[in-house]
Amino acid sequence: HAMARMLNRCVASSFVTWVMFWEERRRMRSLINHAVAKFQHQKVAPAFRSLWLYSMASDQRRAESRRREVILDRCRKRMRHQLAGKAWGSWVSMWKDAKRVRA
Repeated sequence: HAMARMLNRCVASSFVTWVMFWEERRRMRSLINHAVAKFQHQKVAPAFRSLWLYSMASDQRRAESRRREVILDRCRKRMRHQLAGKAWGSWVSMWKDAKRVRA
């Protein structure tokens, strides 16, 4: 029994040491990735900013285009309604003239 306990203690101790090594390695890898990302970010940041500004300008152009389209649609509707109103007025005038001529 004593030999089995000693072996188990040794195995458990080795496992704990391995886990600690693995966690430290993971932490170090994370730190290195973070540092590399910062260096890359400094080099890539201007490109991302340029892309972001282009995207914002593109969104503004789309919004302006939509706004113009809405304005044009309103103008078209107004013109159609004016034309229909004039046609109606002409028809009513013609109808009244015809009614007056008959009477």
